[in-house]
Amino acid sequence: MARLIVVVDDSPTIRKILKVALGREGYEVKCFHSSHQLLHALFVTCETRMPDLLFVDLTLPGMDGFEVIKSVRAHPAGVSLPIFIISGRRGLVNRLRAWRSGADEYITKPFKVQEIVRLIRQHLPSGPC
Repeated sequence: MARLIVVVDDSPTIRKILKVALGREGYEVKCFHSSHQLLHALFVTCETRMPDLLFVDLTLPGMDGFEVIKSVRAHPAGVSLPIFIISGRRGLVNRLRAWRSGADEYITKPFKVQEIVRLIRQHLPSGPC
C-alpha cells in the first residue's frame, strides 16, 4: 500500500499541484479544503486513515493551521506524524508559532516541488511504499 499524504489547503491550485506531483512520486494523496473537513474525516467518520505525512496551510476556513496541528498532535496517532506547514506567510513569528504548535517543516509559497519531495524523503525515508 502506498504511503498516504494528506493536504489541507483552501487553494484548489495548491491541492491540485501537490496531488499530481506527489502522485507521480508514488504517494497516495488525499486533499481537503478546510480544517473542519480534515478533522471530521480523520477523527469523526474515520473515512480517511491516519496519514504518513500531513501538509497544513496556515490560512484555512474555520480553525487556522496552528490549531489544526494542535488538534492532530493531541490525538495518540498524531503525536509522531510528520506535519509540514505550507504557507504564503514568511515572517519569523509565524515560523516560531509553527514550531511551538508541533510542525516539523515550514514551506513558503511559491514552492518548488523538488524541494517538497526532498523533504518528504527525509521524513519518510523508506519511500512511497
